[in-house]
Amino acid sequence: MERRTFVQTGVAGALGFVFQPNVSPLLSPVRNDIHLWFNQFCKLIQARRYWSPRVLTSDDLHAKEALDAYFSQRFFQRESNSIYVHSGAKSSYFFYPVYLRHAQVGITDVLLPVFMRQQNQSWQRIGTFTGFQIEAMARAAVALHEQGLNVADLLLPVSVGKPDGAAFQYETRMGSVSISTLVQQKASTSIRVQQDAGKPVLEMSFQSQHCLYAELT
Repeated sequence: MERRTFVQTGVAGALGFVFQPNVSPLLSPVRNDIHLWFNQFCKLIQARRYWSPRVLTSDDLHAKEALDAYFSQRFFQRESNSIYVHSGAKSSYFFYPVYLRHAQVGITDVLLPVFMRQQNQSWQRIGTFTGFQIEAMARAAVALHEQGLNVADLLLPVSVGKPDGAAFQYETRMGSVSISTLVQQKASTSIRVQQDAGKPVLEMSFQSQHCLYAELT
């Protein structure tokens, strides 16, 4: 249980999900869906996979390696050296998932650090997303795509603010996003996507398929 302390106490409140009292914080398998959600999200924002981080300078690689070491100390590991790059008309990003694994059940958690290219051409990490948030973003990406909207500019962050209560909020190029997860015996997640100062273009709530906190049997 020591390995879970980082996510349960160090990240939970900061990344927008909360735990109800009397919920046993024990590991349960995360379904293979996490790969499907991530791949779906990458497809809809038109992110390209690079098998080596050749788009990065030596300074950027050093910063990324330092972050990898930080995650490794908390038992999160990368599956490969590849990164995913989105290059838009006004902004560029790269990101890659890191996984927490349990010997008996396989993948049990995932985090997604996201970097954005700055005006001086360096890369700066601007946010880290949890598995619950990856699922929410993938579901939202499908709905936004079906509406014919710009998925990348509505979902990719340009800055991440402090949590507002249980919600993880961030600014995007075209507006803002708010994601919150309530973990009881099952987890429920809500996401709201807003375009500029207008009404939300998307609001949805669903029972999360990404599950971390149910007792093993």
